[in-house]
Amino acid sequence: MKAEDLFCALGEIDDRLVDSAKPGKVHTYQRNAFKWAVSVAACVCLLITGYSVSKVISTRDKLMSLSISSIVFEPTGLGYEGIDDLSLENSDDINPWTKDADIKELPVYKNLRYNDGKLSQRYYSAENLKKQTEDFAKYLGLDIIDGEVVEGEEEGEVYNYILQTKQGQISTNGAGISFNIKKGYEHLLAEHIRFCYSSETEKIIGIYREYSVDGELLTENKRSYYKTDNLVDNIIAFNLQSHYESKGEDYTNSRSEDFISSSLKVGDYPIITWRQAQKKLLKGEYVNSLDESQVTGGKLSESAIADVELIYYTNGNPEIYMPYYRFYVKYYSADSDNQRYAYVYVCAVADKYLITEQSDWSFQ
Repeated sequence: MKAEDLFCALGEIDDRLVDSAKPGKVHTYQRNAFKWAVSVAACVCLLITGYSVSKVISTRDKLMSLSISSIVFEPTGLGYEGIDDLSLENSDDINPWTKDADIKELPVYKNLRYNDGKLSQRYYSAENLKKQTEDFAKYLGLDIIDGEVVEGEEEGEVYNYILQTKQGQISTNGAGISFNIKKGYEHLLAEHIRFCYSSETEKIIGIYREYSVDGELLTENKRSYYKTDNLVDNIIAFNLQSHYESKGEDYTNSRSEDFISSSLKVGDYPIITWRQAQKKLLKGEYVNSLDESQVTGGKLSESAIADVELIYYTNGNPEIYMPYYRFYVKYYSADSDNQRYAYVYVCAVADKYLITEQSDWSFQ
């Protein structure tokens, strides 16, 4: 029943029904007062409902427009961002998003460390980063040797703070802590995680491997995040608050990510489905760093798309952290016998909130 119908129905309550519902005799003025009170209550409910709806609409209308040109690419290998069959087949996928996920909206964050596309930033001062790094070293009980600030190109820009300790080197940039732990001090891995993540929930762990064009294992990373009962929270944890471990010959690298602490939530944005994103991709509405002529078949087509996942793009210190559908597109390489896939991105945020200038798209 609608609120308006409820209001009318309450106004038509029969006096005899009111009488029968009350023990003993009820005077006329009591009946009228009762009906008046119920009617007022219905009006209040209607007003509250209307206010709640208008508040949601108002919030949506106030969401700022976003530019997908904020994405920054750092091509590797053959000049494109991608992966190959071996890397896919020998890695554990722990992304909590799946194709059947029913998500209507996701949060978008403004990166407070953003500095006109540079890796350096002005949000944290050298003193801020030094304190964060030394607090970390103190918590782990490390023996400090010395430290230094890595500055940016211009005055006031800071890239990170590096601290040398007896147990290994620490690097802090305001969005996480990287700790190269020397052999013999591997027990400090657990202390690093305890310092950065206080969650008592289940930890999801996956292994990510990357191979050379000749099939040689290049890197092996353990990635983990803490799982909750909320899918959106898991997506945020996986993308913006993960922990990584990789072993070298003389050290173990332990790296925590926390993009949330140096960002500001812009709002919760409606998102499109992956199928809608695929249609946009096939129309040329995507961003990437590949040479389209190298796509298997010579062009982007549905048959060239191998898979898709939802991720937040964080590489290269972008201006905004927002969700993208990352498509795996079959990519031809004369230097490798392995099937290679280029990453192609379509912004997951609904078009209404996007600034889609011609220069934002790769090929049109």
